[in-house]
Amino acid sequence: MRKIYTLAATLIIALNAFAQNSNAVLFTENGERFQVVLNGIIQNTTPSTNVKLTDLIAPNYKMKILFEDKSLGEIDKNLFLEAAAENTFNIKRKSNGEWVVRVLSITPLAQLPPAPQSVPNQNVVVY
Repeated sequence: MRKIYTLAATLIIALNAFAQNSNAVLFTENGERFQVVLNGIIQNTTPSTNVKLTDLIAPNYKMKILFEDKSLGEIDKNLFLEAAAENTFNIKRKSNGEWVVRVLSITPLAQLPPAPQSVPNQNVVVY
């Protein structure tokens, strides 16, 4: 019995060691400023047109986009992420006026160039 517990503990530790975090970059196509709420927690306190969320550990989150201009409404969606990748999403309005969040690109973290110290107009948030 002791061997089974030891094996189970070793497997859990090994799986956690190989778990890969993800990043999400969200931006509005026309420059609308917004805040991101993941699983009920506001990620960026200052509304921005481009938000990068880093070190996301779960494969999906409940996401809400709150626009600075309240007349634009809000978006309530599930955010699905590719593991060990930077997932870039475009927030835009369809021709019928409905807001959508579309995947623009998915890049493995290992292939990303070194991040500059700061990117103009991008709010980086560590989850």
